[in-house]
Amino acid sequence: MQIPADILVFDMDGVLLQSNRLKHDAMLGLFHMNTAQRLEVERYNLGAGGIPRRQKFEHIWRQILGRSYSPAVEATLSDAYAQALEHRLLSVPQVEGVQAFIESCGRPCYVCTAAPEAEAREVLSRRGLASLFAGIYGSASTKQMALDAIASISRHAVDRVLFFGDSRADWLAARAAGCLFVGVTREKNDFVGEELPVIRDFQDAVRLHQAFAVAALKSTPCIPQTPGDVDAGAA
Repeated sequence: MQIPADILVFDMDGVLLQSNRLKHDAMLGLFHMNTAQRLEVERYNLGAGGIPRRQKFEHIWRQILGRSYSPAVEATLSDAYAQALEHRLLSVPQVEGVQAFIESCGRPCYVCTAAPEAEAREVLSRRGLASLFAGIYGSASTKQMALDAIASISRHAVDRVLFFGDSRADWLAARAAGCLFVGVTREKNDFVGEELPVIRDFQDAVRLHQAFAVAALKSTPCIPQTPGDVDAGAA
């Protein structure tokens, strides 16, 4: 299979792990709210894939719940969210075929996630996956900054970097950085109506080949997309 890049970068939630629903439910469980607020929080979180959790916390607390936000509130929410995820991230399934693909691709691979770097490193290490990656970038930098840094460190042009992401934020970061992009729709499809290459998972070699061909063109109508069940945006 011809891969049109020298460096491969993977989001964690929804690309490596099927963890979007877990994180969505954990986010909803943080807040005491009425039915209308819950629906608004759910809509917001579903559309906020790829955004660091601290930004989500502040938006929900200020804009939806109408409460005064502070560093102490952020720390409390962060601790409660991490506790809700602890151990559970170790048991969610991988996206089908992704480990075999990484092990056989013959390219340096990196992780670029909106989750905190320490959390991502611990989860991937405890799952036996961390050794597959040359580097792991978390929420301390934007995804565009991380993609630029990966290209710089690896001494490759950014257009030789291919980013696998599952959200519009991932796609926009890739576009801003100037790297290639393939959307992954295993848990949700954020790309309906967009002309970009997508795959459901990493099992279908034909679909991967088609996606890589379109990504290399960086253009025009690609593999037809259909709306999928939307689960959540994670961080």
